[in-house]
Amino acid sequence: MVKIEYYAILGIVVACLISVVGVYISIKRNFKAEQKPLNDLNLNIMKLTMAIENMQEKDRIRDQRITKHGEEIDALKETSLKHDGRIKSLEEWKSKQ
Repeated sequence: MVKIEYYAILGIVVACLISVVGVYISIKRNFKAEQKPLNDLNLNIMKLTMAIENMQEKDRIRDQRITKHGEEIDALKETSLKHDGRIKSLEEWKSKQ
């Protein structure tokens, strides 16, 4: 029977521990490398969502302004028609004199 010395056993244990730590670090790095594209994708999705929400808010404000301006244009059109009627009646009155 071969007698293994204490230092030989210790060397084997240390070598095994080093290899286990190396495997752990390798797996951890690969996991982080695999997670980076997903994290980047999630970040870009969040940015796009915020940009779309911001665009929707600006569109809502613009639509309100356009509606208000449309109402103002309609009011001016009515006033213009009234003035045209007055001008025509004045011209007719002047041509009768």
